[in-house]
Amino acid sequence: MGWPGCVAHADAHAATGSWFNGEVKRSSRHLQAAALTAFASAAACSHPSPAPAPSPAAPPASAAPTSPSDTILFRKPSRFGEVFVVQNGPQRCLTLDTPKDIQSCIVPAEPGKVVHEYVRYLTAGILVAPDAPRTLMIGLGGGSVVGIMRSAAPGIRFDIVEINDAVVEAARRWFGITECESLHVHVGDGRAFVEGAHGAWDMIVLDAFSSEGIPPHLGTEEFLRAIRGRTSPDGAVVANLWNTDPVLYKNMLRTYREVFPATYVFEGRESGNVIVISLQGELDGGCTTIRARARDARWSARLSFDLGAVAAVCTPIAAVDLAGSRVLRDAEWKGMGDGGVR
Repeated sequence: MGWPGCVAHADAHAATGSWFNGEVKRSSRHLQAAALTAFASAAACSHPSPAPAPSPAAPPASAAPTSPSDTILFRKPSRFGEVFVVQNGPQRCLTLDTPKDIQSCIVPAEPGKVVHEYVRYLTAGILVAPDAPRTLMIGLGGGSVVGIMRSAAPGIRFDIVEINDAVVEAARRWFGITECESLHVHVGDGRAFVEGAHGAWDMIVLDAFSSEGIPPHLGTEEFLRAIRGRTSPDGAVVANLWNTDPVLYKNMLRTYREVFPATYVFEGRESGNVIVISLQGELDGGCTTIRARARDARWSARLSFDLGAVAAVCTPIAAVDLAGSRVLRDAEWKGMGDGGVR
């Protein structure tokens, strides 16, 4: 079945890049059941979950399963590479370029299940913007980030920006994505959308990856300043970065610090993903306040994972060694052909 209600995901799909390449403590059984129930009723505008998709017709030889347990449900070329939806047992994943380049996964039979660590870490955004009624997400995928955030904070309304229309098609056909009054999907470049927008969002989530990394134009000082201008005074910017290239990683953090001095870093323990949360002004108590908020009983009642374990790795950016790093600017990617500017 698909995600209950009207949900979408902003995790991993945007224009390709060049110099941005980079590659629970469990609650009680009662609380886990409550979390799944909350997830199932999280959407503000619900609709019947789509029935399980029928087995596809025999695929062409070029779309043969990648292992005995894999079934390719969807495959479509786009100007950003091929988009796949692959079923592996109970798990359904959206991939780019190859069936093995996983971007996003869900378990349709367990809507509250979190497959990837970075989804748990992105959810920390609700600790600094718990009442963010208007949220912008750049990227679209299998529904996990938005679904989990809605389970924790059901009143959130989303604008989702996705550059790849094939990803949008896959999400609608195979992940139960639907639009409604509280969720709108916009096909286009995330930066162009931000720069042409009016007003502000309470939370902006930057979770745009291609198979080659973060698009260059979504990581520069100029872009982050545009993002800051579209964030409400008490709002937050939550970004998914990658730390497998140490030099580039430090440069990205340095760029965030240049634009948002009040930034907190959450380094993943299971992957190379790093979540940074940036604010317009300093948060009283910093990471101590974030950890205290994570102990709120409502999170353990609504989520199937321990948000306190995420908050435990919070580090103020001032405590991160950024010696030798530099700010990333537009001049570094302009003139590089279509290097991510789609």
